Amino acid sequence: MIDHKRFERIIIGFLLLIAIGVAALYISDANTPFSGEGRLDIGGYSLYIKSEGEGSPTVVFETDIGGNYMDWSLVREEIKTETRTVAYDRAGIRQSDKSPLPRTSEQKAAELHRLLKKARIKPPYILVAEGYGGFTARVFASKYPKEVAGIILVNPIGEKSLKVIEQYLTKGELEEIKAGLKEHVKQAGKYSQDGSYD
Repeated sequence: MIDHKRFERIIIGFLLLIAIGVAALYISDANTPFSGEGRLDIGGYSLYIKSEGEGSPTVVFETDIGGNYMDWSLVREEIKTETRTVAYDRAGIRQSDKSPLPRTSEQKAAELHRLLKKARIKPPYILVAEGYGGFTARVFASKYPKEVAGIILVNPIGEKSLKVIEQYLTKGELEEIKAGLKEHVKQAGKYSQDGSYD
């Protein structure tokens, strides 16, 4: 004859083991940093991210105007053997959704911060930024100083860059540069819905 009480305890014990195993997997997955590539929702819209390698600090790449996550691929290939790297498309660029929010550097820094949190990629971060991306990197570092180990700026654009250049150019040369910049933004806009670069 079957001892129903013992059988009941065995079944309950078995179910508890399954529940503990599932909970352990969930907890482990909830703390594991995102690896690979894909789109992550950061609050009603998604950004595309590519995270490779392991280690700390994480090197986060910011692209120039009209750039995308592939711009730093050769550098990332070398660095990912030493530490984690993150590249992404800003809102409205390539595989990321357009953001409903104003396209200020402060907003872009906040979006990057939310993306890193959503991807469970913990600080410290080293921000590597080219040109226009330097604005986002600098604002990010000022908003989240305890999370940033360093910044590397490549061909950075500063708030006073045009004023400095004006000192050394004739009026005609300056107009030519301004026209070139307008064309650059226009061309970048063909591949981007990022919004205003004013």
